[in-house]
Amino acid sequence: MPLTFGGLASGLDTNAIVTSLVSAERAPIRQMQSKQSETRSQLSVLTGINTKLAALKTKAETIDTMKELGAVAATSSDSTKVGVTAGSNATAGTFAIDDVVLATTQKSRSNTFLAKDSPIGTGTLNITQGGVTYPITVNSENATLEGVAASINTTSGLELTASVFYDGSQYRLLLSSDKTGAPAAFTVDDSGLTGPRFGVGDPGNTLQAAGNASFKLDGQPVTATSNTVADVLPGITFELKKAFTSSPLQVTMGPDVDTITSKIRDLVNTYNAAAYAIADQFKYTGNGKPQSGGSLFGDSTIRSVQKSLGSLMTSPVAGLPDDGNQLSDFGIAIDRAGILTLDEAKLRASVVTDPRAVQKVFASDGGANGIAAQLKSTLDTYLSTTGGLLTAKSAGLTTRITDYDARIAAAEARVTAYEKNLRAQFTNLEKVMSRLNSQGSFIAQAFAR
Repeated sequence: MPLTFGGLASGLDTNAIVTSLVSAERAPIRQMQSKQSETRSQLSVLTGINTKLAALKTKAETIDTMKELGAVAATSSDSTKVGVTAGSNATAGTFAIDDVVLATTQKSRSNTFLAKDSPIGTGTLNITQGGVTYPITVNSENATLEGVAASINTTSGLELTASVFYDGSQYRLLLSSDKTGAPAAFTVDDSGLTGPRFGVGDPGNTLQAAGNASFKLDGQPVTATSNTVADVLPGITFELKKAFTSSPLQVTMGPDVDTITSKIRDLVNTYNAAAYAIADQFKYTGNGKPQSGGSLFGDSTIRSVQKSLGSLMTSPVAGLPDDGNQLSDFGIAIDRAGILTLDEAKLRASVVTDPRAVQKVFASDGGANGIAAQLKSTLDTYLSTTGGLLTAKSAGLTTRITDYDARIAAAEARVTAYEKNLRAQFTNLEKVMSRLNSQGSFIAQAFAR
């Protein structure tokens, strides 16, 4: 800090004078800071609106094709016997299922042994499954029921599980295929062992044979290696749970009302989030008061977005019948502020009655572009990273803020120099006044003698 005299010689409050002059010089800086703050507020609000519009575009993209809004739900007239689920590519229909036989795993056992660690013969135990033979080496390290079971369970590629079973008096080796169906069947050859035989291949030791599932679908025979059958109808998975040959049960594939309604509800809610954010910028109390809207009050680009979205949501979809070409036909209305309301009961009834009509008003179908497809295209004109109107506006506001930073910094430097110069001038003034005062005192003392 330079030395200042603060008016000791002149009697002036030089610090107050400098502060006042510097404050006046800083007036343009305060104006720029105020404008910069206003611009930051505008950018913050615009970023929020852009985020909500981007979310709306993403939500529209989830239902802008017929497939995306064509969810199918599957039901079974007796899910304790046959369950059914529908995937994204399932189509509507009703089918009869009967004569169900469940797929089974093979389960076999060995002859009995007095103890789980009873010694058994050594050599090679050959297990064949799926046309491949897996040799199990039995030696002094694993020549017990437990040892052989462990060796089987760690054999790579062999899809069966071995365990030791105790019935209260004797022990057996149990083998079970890991998968159902005839291809999972296995055979055990213990002829390569010296000593007691396992006997797993004896007819009396096969507890359950591996077998395929089978059933009739509308009278057509179907076989499968698993009780979960997913390749009979596109997108449909049957879960066979109980064998039966009595009266057929019905499986029905129809529109998934809950899923379709939920997707449209999500679109409405996401649209309203953006619509409310935009509407908040144009609120006005009237009564001669200044505008009370947001920082983007009166902004032409934001107003353009509001008008474009409102027009889109109220206009008929070209190429569709008059009684199903706009959102109001399916329970979606719009108020004067641009906010949507959803009559969910009417929408659900429309999905049940004519799901394809609901799909068409939202999704693209050949020559007709539905609301969701148009919404995506409209929002692209505002949000695109190359030429989007709102993107360009955000970039302009960011540039303006940066420009204010540079201008304020330059002005601050000028004010700092101005203050430094003022203080130097007043300091020199005080020095001069001090010398004059000293001289005046000397002269007065001289004349007083």
